[in-house]
Amino acid sequence: MLARILRYHLLCMITPKVILITALPFIGNIFLVYSIYEDLIPVESIKATIFMFYFPINIKFDLFRLILILLPILLIIGSFINSEIKERSIYLLLQMKSFRLWFQSLIVASFFTILLYFIVGYVITYVLVLFLPENIVINKSMIPFQFLYTTNEWTLITHQFFLLILSVLLLVLLNIFFTFLINHTAFASLLTIICLAASITIGNNFPSILNFLPLTYGLFAFRELNGYSFIWSYTFLILSILVLYIFTFGIFMIRKESLFKIQ
Repeated sequence: MLARILRYHLLCMITPKVILITALPFIGNIFLVYSIYEDLIPVESIKATIFMFYFPINIKFDLFRLILILLPILLIIGSFINSEIKERSIYLLLQMKSFRLWFQSLIVASFFTILLYFIVGYVITYVLVLFLPENIVINKSMIPFQFLYTTNEWTLITHQFFLLILSVLLLVLLNIFFTFLINHTAFASLLTIICLAASITIGNNFPSILNFLPLTYGLFAFRELNGYSFIWSYTFLILSILVLYIFTFGIFMIRKESLFKIQ
């Protein structure tokens, strides 16, 4: 039964139209980076790809870039939850007879949607980087990012990709938590973005506590300020996801009757 409902959720979330739309933020991000940070972009194509997701170099500008990339995934999952609750899920629940299965399927489907979203994003970014002009001479006086330039490119892109996936999953879980708590997807997305912006601002002003802000673990520019280990990042992120999963499921079970208008 879980496999059937998961397949249904994935087919609703991941459509050809959604995949085409998700390409736009990544294309926009590339041209924003080239217009602002041209002198800092590494020559190597892999590291240039990494640089496109290297946040935050300039906190105000890069917060905009980060929201540009994150907003579509929040809207996709938020819109799906909204339509499920208001239009479709009562019929599924009658067939499944299990709120737990519905919730588990939602979280797993959200994870695979995030994974596909960033796979598409990284592939598009890498392909476009190959065709855009290379910066032959990097302005050495402007390079504060030794972590980026000295770390092996394959190690870096692997950790960046998976930590970004886990960080976004944590954000999506937070968004789902707020959605179930207040039953308003748009306001839930706003609260999620506020939490992200607050974490980035706090981390930028107080670098010593960055290793306790899991929402920033996928933002590699912060590793220049506080060199916490990858093991710490994965461990703390996974624990944070598990704790938030439990709280989100708890609020879902408390609020399920009012969410689904069950009399």
